[in-house]
Amino acid sequence: MVVQLRPIALNDAPKVQALQTSSIGQLMFPISKQEIHDLLAGGQGCIIGAWLGEALIAFLAITLPDLGENNLGHDAGLPQHQLSGLAQWTAVVVHPDYRGKGLQVVLLHYSLHQLDWPQVRRWLATVRCDNEFSLRNFRAVGARVVKTIRKYDGHLRFLLLLELPTRSG
Repeated sequence: MVVQLRPIALNDAPKVQALQTSSIGQLMFPISKQEIHDLLAGGQGCIIGAWLGEALIAFLAITLPDLGENNLGHDAGLPQHQLSGLAQWTAVVVHPDYRGKGLQVVLLHYSLHQLDWPQVRRWLATVRCDNEFSLRNFRAVGARVVKTIRKYDGHLRFLLLLELPTRSG
């Protein structure tokens, strides 16, 4: 299986929505149609897709939050001066036929090593406490649990943090 990873374009928003609708499980919290549009329109993040030919089989949504209440850095207890240098893994969706093949970890690694966001030193995400597969995948890229919180869907979620090494230069 040869999968191509690339940012998703705005005109592929219907494919993102269709994949999410067909693949969202009880352990996942969906992103809205408006959030998909906003991320694909540019500026505050992006969505990376895993493509098998013309078929979108997985995606990773990334948000560059402002300093407001949606910034998970507040929940993680980060000081104000660190809130602007972070990104959030907002959603990871893999088509059921392709689960168990490591696509989530591949997408997470891609986001860390291929996106040119030099200002980002910290990555945050939440994972439902009963989603052991996703938790294992985030840990595989170096994220650690910093807190357990009730967020988004009313369920307890792990708040994960990955701090990148300081670049010398």
